[in-house]
Amino acid sequence: MPGNTNTPSDQLINADVVFVHDATGSQQPYIDDARKFVLDNIRVIQRTANLKGGDARFRVIAFRDHREQGDLWTIHDSNPFTKDSAVLKKQLDALVASGGGDGPEAQLDALDAALRSSWRRDAKRLVILITDAPPHGIKEPGDTVPASHPSSLTPDSIRQSYKTTKTLLVRSLNLLHCSV
Repeated sequence: MPGNTNTPSDQLINADVVFVHDATGSQQPYIDDARKFVLDNIRVIQRTANLKGGDARFRVIAFRDHREQGDLWTIHDSNPFTKDSAVLKKQLDALVASGGGDGPEAQLDALDAALRSSWRRDAKRLVILITDAPPHGIKEPGDTVPASHPSSLTPDSIRQSYKTTKTLLVRSLNLLHCSV
């Protein structure tokens, strides 16, 4: 339209980013790498959003395995979104690797919790899953689906929910080779 200088590339961009991190016993080296990766790369995300007139918020959700498999908690989902890198660092510093029963972990429960985050209506939604294990329920050898695992949570239902809510899900297995 004549006189309309607002092109899609000129539109405000806000970003809400949730780091969903496996906090089971095998994860301590990854947690250490994640702290460095996240703190190094949030500045890139913040700069990109700022260049578009917006801003970026971040939060951490941790997961382990279900209580039936010996863990005291399944999901730690009390961290609020923050724009402050020092607050995000505290959220990351609180991650301690422990527990984990069989190979698969409660990542579907955590991904479902991430969808219930307090997203801003105008923000791009990004969830970064950091784990070395598959979810329960995909018939991995030795997988025992815990009784407390909601039967409605399947990889397909999570994929569909992310698609419906226009939430981008990125799975990172090795942070040393991942870039934003």
